Amino acid sequence: MHPARNAPEFNGRLELVLTGMSHGKPWTETRAAEAQPLRVCQYRRLEGSLALPVEAVVRTVTARVLDGAQVRAIHTLAIDGPR
Repeated sequence: MHPARNAPEFNGRLELVLTGMSHGKPWTETRAAEAQPLRVCQYRRLEGSLALPVEAVVRTVTARVLDGAQVRAIHTLAIDGPR
């Protein structure tokens, strides 16, 4: 993020993509339908929780910041856990 003087407010949305295993098979879930509106003037921190299927084991979480259909930022977090 680069600071800018009098930068315009950003209006976009946050989308999450979860990947892992469920019932011993590869599993992916995209939270696009519930994409969180995102308005940022300078910096923003979001917190929350997600309801997942009982058998799902999440291995990676990818957060995408979208401006319309264009991806403006993407970050993937690998989650280590029991194998």
